[in-house]
Amino acid sequence: MIQINLNGRWQQIDRIDPNTTLLHYLRHHAALTDSKEGCAGGDCGACSVLLGQQQADGSIRYRHINSCIALLAQAHNGYIVTASALATLHDSDGLHPAQRALVEQHGSQCGFCTPGFAVALAALYENHSGRAADKAQVHTAISGNLCRCTGYRPIVEAGLSMHQYAAHAGQTATPAPPPAADCAELSHNGRTLLIPQNEAQLQQALRRYPDAVLWAGGTDLGLTLTQQFKQYDTIICLHQVAELLQTASNKHSIDIGAAVCYQDAETLLHEHFPAFGALMHRFASQPIRHLGTIGGNIANASPIGDTPPVLLALEAEVEIVEVLSDGRRHHTIALADFFLDYKQTRLPKAAYIRNIRIPQLQAGEALHVYKVSKRPEDDISAVLFAAKMRIISGRIQAARIAYGGMAAIPKLAVRTAAALVDKPFEIENLQQAANHLPDEFSPMSDVRAGAAYRMQVAQNLLLKPLLANETAEAV
Repeated sequence: MIQINLNGRWQQIDRIDPNTTLLHYLRHHAALTDSKEGCAGGDCGACSVLLGQQQADGSIRYRHINSCIALLAQAHNGYIVTASALATLHDSDGLHPAQRALVEQHGSQCGFCTPGFAVALAALYENHSGRAADKAQVHTAISGNLCRCTGYRPIVEAGLSMHQYAAHAGQTATPAPPPAADCAELSHNGRTLLIPQNEAQLQQALRRYPDAVLWAGGTDLGLTLTQQFKQYDTIICLHQVAELLQTASNKHSIDIGAAVCYQDAETLLHEHFPAFGALMHRFASQPIRHLGTIGGNIANASPIGDTPPVLLALEAEVEIVEVLSDGRRHHTIALADFFLDYKQTRLPKAAYIRNIRIPQLQAGEALHVYKVSKRPEDDISAVLFAAKMRIISGRIQAARIAYGGMAAIPKLAVRTAAALVDKPFEIENLQQAANHLPDEFSPMSDVRAGAAYRMQVAQNLLLKPLLANETAEAV
């Protein structure tokens, strides 16, 4: 049984298929049709809802997520607020300030996307305590929400002006009862879902169900439910395992728990690796970053995943816990040795990624990350380039280069990097090193890019660290 607070009321849920998405539950079980199904893929935002989590001080932190690809179980012990109930966050006169601004700025046309935009702007309003937002913040907040009538200008104006419509001070969602320390479980028609709260419960669950599907953010697995119509017999959700939600840093490395979502990791990454932090804004829309995890991106082993090439360049390691019948085994493996072939990794059966460790940059080292995709934002990479170089007195002392979208796995360009070592950081040497790429990669042609285009882009991107530096100096 799981429990959720839905639009201000707690309810306990059992006897429901563990594969049920949050959107399906809202529309077909709770009869709340204000959340729409547009794309069923987390791309359009029509299904957006607020997901709140109670903080240590008793306050509730709200984020907007795509309910179409989120499991209902991911809202366990959480607060779900749909567009029709946004006003209840402040006991207002029928409209949340974000909704009032949309009305006053004529921000709705056909109306299909309006609930999602209202939710996205309300999340911005709540997390900024009603303060005025600038245009960049509004654009970030509504990223992932598509207006089919191309009416973005009034929507942006609503986001810029909603602070003028002060909310009444008043009620927030009803405080949660003390969450149970036990592993929550849903079982129905021979299918089972478990939500462990700590590693001990997770390991016990894996002993019971060694073939279970591990569900972190589910931003890719959710598509298998909605677009491939898969159904899983056993699911173990990782999003509430306390030990997998930790981050830490010291002078040697930073550690990111495998279940930490992108949005929570962004500040830490930007602080230590600005180029990596900047990639987060190109990685996906904000609702996806609220769900998706770095550990999930690694375990998914997609050749076009955005974080693995960067982590490869940074010499990251993954800590793996293998659950045995009589105990457990911890071991750490270099990410460069983790990927085997398309969607195949060294992750054993009944095992999970616990932590990702990233060495700090040392003196003279710099990280360069460039993503090429059809759309500047919220799009899958055609090619992703990441390079860590140590340059001292204008000479390349060490180089580590990785690509995504160029092979069946995220892959290091070993010979290309070796050709740069002990060479002056000059355009001729970069061009000569780029000539090694056709010997290391045989990219494919698909809907995102042709093989020849990918190779040309990959070679050009190797030159960009130098060209970008020259441009910056000229400015």
